[in-house]
Amino acid sequence: MNDLQSVRALYDDPPAPSAHAVAAARLRMTEGPRRAPGRGPRRRVLPFALGLTAVAAATAATVALLPGGDPARPAPSPRAMSPEAVLMAAATTAEREPAAGRYWFSRRILGSHSAVKGRDYLVDRRVERETWIPASGREYAWTIERPLGGRPLDEAAWRRDGSPRSWRLIAHIGDSLNSGPTETGNAAPGEGEGVPVAAEPGERYAVPQSLRPGWFGRLGPVQVTPDSLRRLPGDPVRLRAYMEGVIRRMEKGGHQRFPVGGPEHSWLMYDFTLRLLTDLPARPAVRAAAFRVLATLPGVVSRGHVTDPRGRPGQALAMRVPRYFAEPGGERRVVVDPATGRLLAVQEVVTQPDPRYRERPGQLVLYSVILEARWTDAAPDLPKKRYMVDKDGDPRKPACARC
Repeated sequence: MNDLQSVRALYDDPPAPSAHAVAAARLRMTEGPRRAPGRGPRRRVLPFALGLTAVAAATAATVALLPGGDPARPAPSPRAMSPEAVLMAAATTAEREPAAGRYWFSRRILGSHSAVKGRDYLVDRRVERETWIPASGREYAWTIERPLGGRPLDEAAWRRDGSPRSWRLIAHIGDSLNSGPTETGNAAPGEGEGVPVAAEPGERYAVPQSLRPGWFGRLGPVQVTPDSLRRLPGDPVRLRAYMEGVIRRMEKGGHQRFPVGGPEHSWLMYDFTLRLLTDLPARPAVRAAAFRVLATLPGVVSRGHVTDPRGRPGQALAMRVPRYFAEPGGERRVVVDPATGRLLAVQEVVTQPDPRYRERPGQLVLYSVILEARWTDAAPDLPKKRYMVDKDGDPRKPACARC
């Protein structure tokens, strides 16, 4: 019996009241040989899209005390869990989450680590993002952002540079909205004057997630609405079949063929399930099914126990970005707290550096730290500064006159 079968065997039994006990039991029953990281293609990590695509993860750690142990003894060192154990434990927790309220609210910190043009250090550029997605199809879904400014990651190099309070960054992420770190730029790396970033925080602004109320993003070529989310199946087999249908629509839209079991197919399934878990107000049963789909995907590997950028412990899982979707050398990591079943962070990490961006192995290119994700009856506090999006969903500078 393999790891996944062991966990599924356990899943039929009622879980213990304590979430930590659940995680510990799964750890004891599922430990076994860890998957070796596969060799990944050499292309560049894609930036997050607006709404995640958000998306990316620090690796994580958890301390699980085994039931019946001596409480006077020191806690055991955190141990890496298999991807199946982490994800199946998270699925169990996701099924119990409440799902009632006027809005799905999430708050996160988005950031990027980019090289300073003409210098030898990196700057961490951050934005605080709130997302408000209504349960009603008659309202706009809103993204509210506030640039938090940049900070040098090498203080000594920054001081040698004269301690500047602004920088020009060599980055594949642009500045269409106040140097927000998740907007895609058009300039080739190293060309022009670079992306301007200030150390000081900026002003809050709001952007609707679509041109019309009741639309909030896409899942591949499929426009997401409240009705389409309600129709998503809460069974992992049926949810996987639904996402297979989305992939087939992508192929008909002019993309190449993505054979089942191939790296591109697995990546799309990985990306779609992460979007359901991080960006969209899916029902608890759908979220649980998404975790179970992730647990069956080839190419998902453990990166062990680490902490996210906020210092929270969890277990890190990762998948390499295939050559078709990105330039050389990256993987997307997610950090899960197996005791609570919550996603803590998503990160894009360099594995094969691209010299055009002056990257370094292990560099955190993009990250999303999830601080809150819940239903609420509170309404968004929209700032006066607002923008509209174009037909492709990209923010534009003119003030929003329709919302």
